[in-house]
Formats: sequence, C-alpha cells, structure tokens
Amino acid sequence: MKQKSNFLYSGKKKNNFFYDQKGIALIVTLVMVTLLAGWALSLNVRVRDLLFEAVVLKKRSILYDRAKAGIDIASMMLLKDKSSSDTDSIQEFWADEEQIIFYLGLLGFSPDELQIKITDCMSKIQVNALVNYPNQKNQAQIKLWERFLDGIRMEYPELLNNPYDIINPLLDWLDYGDDDSITGLSGAESDYYIHENKTPPRNGPLKSIEELSLVKGVDEKLWNKVYNSGIANGYLSVDGDVERSGSSFGYKGKININTAPHAVVSALITDNAFLHMADEICSYREEKSEGKFVNNLDEKWYRKCPGCEDVPLAEEFIVTSSDIFEIESLARDNDLSVKVKAVVKRFTDKDGKWDIRTEKFIIE
Repeated sequence: MKQKSNFLYSGKKKNNFFYDQKGIALIVTLVMVTLLAGWALSLNVRVRDLLFEAVVLKKRSILYDRAKAGIDIASMMLLKDKSSSDTDSIQEFWADEEQIIFYLGLLGFSPDELQIKITDCMSKIQVNALVNYPNQKNQAQIKLWERFLDGIRMEYPELLNNPYDIINPLLDWLDYGDDDSITGLSGAESDYYIHENKTPPRNGPLKSIEELSLVKGVDEKLWNKVYNSGIANGYLSVDGDVERSGSSFGYKGKININTAPHAVVSALITDNAFLHMADEICSYREEKSEGKFVNNLDEKWYRKCPGCEDVPLAEEFIVTSSDIFEIESLARDNDLSVKVKAVVKRFTDKDGKWDIRTEKFIIE
C-alpha cells in the first residue's frame, strides 16, 4: 500500500511539473506576442508619422516656391510701374489689394493660394537716419522723431513721458561712439546695458524694428503697445536709401508723402497748431468718385488741399517717389502656410535700364 501510495504521489508531482512548464511557456508566448503586437503598432504609427511628415515637408517646399514666386511677381509689378510713372502713391495698382488679387487671378492664383502685399519703405520714418555714420547726429531727423513721439505720447501718456527718454538712448545705440557726453543723462552706452545685464548697443544701424525693444526707454509695456497695435512696423523702418561719402554714410530719411500713413504725415507738420491738416492731406489723396481717384498727385499736390497752402511742413524730407519696397508673400494650402518677406530696390543698370534687386530676404 505504501508503494502504491508513493507511486501515485510521485506520478501526480511529475504531472503538475509538466503542466507548470506548459503554463510558463504559454505566458512567455503571450508576453512575446503582446510585445511584438505593441512594437508592430508603434512601428506602424511611426511609419505613418514619417509619411505624414514627408507629405507636409513636400507641401511646405511647394508653398515656399509659390511664396518666392509671389516676390518675383510683385517685383515685376514694381518694374512695370516704374516704366509708366515717375511717382509712387496709394493710387497705383501695386498699392491696391483688389487690383493685386485681380492680377494674381490672371496668373492662376486665388486669394486662398497666394496673397501679396507691397509697402513703400519710404512711407515710414527711417530709424537709422537719426545718425550720419560714424557718429554725427541728424538734428532734422531728431526733430522729426520728437514730433512723432509726441503723437504717441498724446495717445499713451501713461507709457511715454518725454520723447528724449527714447531719442537719446536710441542715438547712443546707433552711433559708433561710446561717449555718455553725447546725449547726457538720459542716454545709455555699453556700461548701462552691461550693468543691467542686457544686450549691449549695436553701435551701428538697426537690423530690424524688433531691435528697438532692446533700447533703454522702450520698456515692455510701451513696446507691447506700439508693436501689437502696428505702430512699430506700420510707421517705422530700418530700410531706406543710403548715401555714401568716402568712409561715411547716412540714410537720407526721405518720406514719400504719397504713401505715408496719417501719423507720419502728422510728424511732417512742424507746428502743432496745424496738426489737424494731416486729415485734409490724407483725405485729398484718397478721395474717390465712382470708384476712381479724383485728385492727381503731381508735384506739391499737398499744397492744393483746402487750407494747406501755408501749412508748415518739413519739406526737406518730402518726396513723391520711392525705389525701396517691402514685399510680403503668403502661400497657403488648407491649414499649411508659408510667408516670406523681401526688401527690394529698383535701380538703373549700366545700360540705363531699370532693374530690381533683393536687398533682404526673410522666411517667417
């Protein structure tokens, strides 16, 4: 009986061991299958992501080419305009959004595919014209800035107290020298920025309008207001016509009154008692009848505006043509978009023919 009992006990133990081994193998197999399924799913997701990224990259490449073509189209518009007119104004087709849309439509582009905006750089106040390089202050431009900042101060008195709190540090930022005596106590040279652990001054022309936010006196609240409201990019430019003489050079700072926005026209008026006449000047050039402009913007047209015969203007700055423009080209494909910007300049080649070259190119 004991032998039988031992035999049965022994056999039962072997049988449990056999089944235990099969159970472990089954669990291992299930784990491996689960892991492989997860890896396969992950691989599938990754492959799909890579394919999607490749499609997006291809579309972006196509959009970039389209946006770049927009720059070329706008450049051709500006060359065509130069051949037919010696002036540049808001009355011309390159400045009319509807006419640009119509022109692009003739080339097969809808507004959902390509949008172009052309801005006259000389319609704005040129920041770098404050200094004739290397370090000579331009007094006439300083006065222009004083009037411009006075306008901002009237609109935002809580953000700007004295225009020279910005003008003087800006002069120090722009000029090649590093001498505090140039602009007095409100100025700021390298030691100020080092002490405040801020970016030191460029001591040369600004490369972008955004660089203004680094200058002493332009605090965060003021900058956010003038930038987000469009004042900075709408009224100021770092681009302009440069005049060279030996090792010295300077931005001419001329302003095209045919394209200048209201705030810039106001800054050209040298007596505050006549500031309201900026409305008359802007209304005169924009007046239409049956969809067509009424007034011809010929030489000194701004003196023909009602009441403007004797308005004191900084006429040394006023011009009615320009050859430097900023082009913004936006290409779209559903939710994808690519925007590029270029600053271009019209010039005459060695044969005396008008041509155009790109001075600056930015991908946003």
